[in-house]
Amino acid sequence: MVGFLSRAELLALTGDSVDRFDWKVRSGNLPTIEIGGRKRGKYTPLEALLMIIANNLVDAQHLAGTRAVEIASKAGPFVDRSMAKIAKTSEEYDQGVVPKADIFFAMVLNPNADGSLPSVIPFCGTFAQLARKFPSPVQVDLVNVSRCAAELRARASLADIDLQELWKR
Repeated sequence: MVGFLSRAELLALTGDSVDRFDWKVRSGNLPTIEIGGRKRGKYTPLEALLMIIANNLVDAQHLAGTRAVEIASKAGPFVDRSMAKIAKTSEEYDQGVVPKADIFFAMVLNPNADGSLPSVIPFCGTFAQLARKFPSPVQVDLVNVSRCAAELRARASLADIDLQELWKR
């Protein structure tokens, strides 16, 4: 079981090259979680998932790296609280089954009833829940966390890294 990941393990889980990772560190484009007593160069499995989320926002959705890291960093506590559902849906993908409802993280620009500037609201849940809660958003930055977690599972299996500690949160 892994408490902290080494840099090599993190790279194996995220699919980042050494050069891409070093650039992220130098430019501050690395989603992290505040943890007291952490040693330099050690990362959590949740941070690996947040990096995959940021990579998805950059690579698949073409968001700027700084915006992707901002979204992924804000996702941390929401993803952590939804980990049981994320673990279940990502395991279903790992077993070749399409889940009934994936878990998404979104930053929603939502209009205010009083006509003031829209508010940015973080959200984690299913797409149906998102649509019910925000029927007329101005803008939505959305990432499928279930699929990102399935990617993390697959890479962990290939690298022989035990992430049970993450899935049992």
